[in-house]
Amino acid sequence: MSMRLGYLRRHLREQLKETNPDDSLWTDLTLNDFINEGAKIMASRTQPIDTLFQFQCSLVPGTTTNEFRREYRLPADMDEIFSVFLYNGEQYELRKCDMAFALRNSNFVGIPDRFYVRALTRKRIESNSEAITVSELDASNKQARRMLGLHPKPSSSFVVTVCYYASHFWMRNDADSCIIPFEFSRGVIDYAAYLAHSSDEMYATANLYLEKFNSAVEGCRAKMMNQGQETRFPTVRLRDDDEERNDDYYEIGFAY
Repeated sequence: MSMRLGYLRRHLREQLKETNPDDSLWTDLTLNDFINEGAKIMASRTQPIDTLFQFQCSLVPGTTTNEFRREYRLPADMDEIFSVFLYNGEQYELRKCDMAFALRNSNFVGIPDRFYVRALTRKRIESNSEAITVSELDASNKQARRMLGLHPKPSSSFVVTVCYYASHFWMRNDADSCIIPFEFSRGVIDYAAYLAHSSDEMYATANLYLEKFNSAVEGCRAKMMNQGQETRFPTVRLRDDDEERNDDYYEIGFAY
């Protein structure tokens, strides 16, 4: 179950003491913007949405040899990457490196075992045994995206799977559902109320709503962390060397 945009806006108006639609200070469009900003910020801080993006390494356009791209455009809704896998007969996870390391060794070609991420950019970096070249992401040179780089440069059309936390999509219709977990979605209303009261220069009231929003963020973040620990990681506890082993746990002993 999740709250829809129309429901969030109706309850936001209640928080703003707007019970008469004919005597409203705020248009639906403005309140929708406030709500969407709150949803995006809360999703970025709590990361409740994880998804996958998959692509196949492709050739550099216009090359006469089998030269594969080093960098690939990432989805616009990407907030943070948490794993990258490459398939080469079997699936294995790539290690993260920085761009400088990859470009210092730019003439290496083979099966990638590392990746790097560049922040928003309008340029794509390519490289060969002779030089580093730069190309535009699109003809208008107005589009900015994050880029995923592979190292060494791919030698074949490997399949790459990127696991990432997504940003919240922009809700436009009243039936669009907020993806924030239901029990914390009122935090989105609190952030929208904070923006509205700040616009009215009612800063004391605005700060109260900001505190409520931050409280919802902390609660949601704790839930996401607990879910991640329960589903992705084994239970870990510390033990003394004298303690009897329990095979239900991964145990960490201290060496002295």
